[in-house]
Amino acid sequence: MTADSKPAHSGKTARQIGEEIRKRGILLYCVCEETAQLRELCDAAGGWMFTISNSPDAHQLQSIASNVAASITQVAGAGATVPLNAPRAHP
Repeated sequence: MTADSKPAHSGKTARQIGEEIRKRGILLYCVCEETAQLRELCDAAGGWMFTISNSPDAHQLQSIASNVAASITQVAGAGATVPLNAPRAHP
């Protein structure tokens, strides 16, 4: 799905994709230009949308940082994280 409202390659609607994201317990953060389709995706997923701006409001930036930090703390505190091992470099 793209910001210019092209259909998803899967043929699913923004709402269907958002519902799948929510069912899987995935946290969705959309940092984008708001469009009807992206708003529908974000709302269906129970996610957060942060609009791109050349002059962001300080309160909005603080809210973004707070939401991201709170979700990370919640997930990490619940033991819902899985360690990722970096791939080994080949000589």
